[in-house]
Amino acid sequence: MIRRAAAADADRLASLRRDYGAERRALAPDSDPGFEERFDEWFRRTEGWSFSWLAEVGPKAVGLLTMFAIPRMPTPGRDAGQLAYLGRLFVLPEHRGAGFGSADRYLVWSAN
Repeated sequence: MIRRAAAADADRLASLRRDYGAERRALAPDSDPGFEERFDEWFRRTEGWSFSWLAEVGPKAVGLLTMFAIPRMPTPGRDAGQLAYLGRLFVLPEHRGAGFGSADRYLVWSAN
């Protein structure tokens, strides 16, 4: 299941960010002891222009997607609107290949 993350999910998102750091940057699981508090503060501070979704298998969070809404510069004859910037898409290795990062799933993530 894919659903929009809420403020109560900040700890689950932070845990997935730790998993990302362990995989991509070879960080030890106990490195940076203040990370969770900083992540929670960031999550709350960026509410309104940062949007995250969780991929879940049963009760377990297995992936995340974070997008940022950026106001477009106005152009003559066209409303400014917004752009979306994909900040991070990460799925735990054991759940890759299940379609969480595929194009059709991406549309589901961003539509919810």
